[in-house]
Amino acid sequence: MSIEQKPLDKLFDLSAVKLVFWDLETHSCLNVTQCGAYSYALDPSTDVHFMSFAVDGDEVQTWRPGDPVAAS
Repeated sequence: MSIEQKPLDKLFDLSAVKLVFWDLETHSCLNVTQCGAYSYALDPSTDVHFMSFAVDGDEVQTWRPGDPVAAS
């Protein structure tokens, strides 16, 4: 039995693909360089200050905890 392989552009609508640039600013009681990213992320004291993002080269937007989720 043979499985037909198709290139990705045949499986997905590439016109719907968006390029997203993002950066999270966080704070914690832990030092990420001492404990590692996994432990830092799991620690209950770790929280997000804000996230900056841009979609497909649009203007950079900022999201803060409590803000509504941006429309796609």
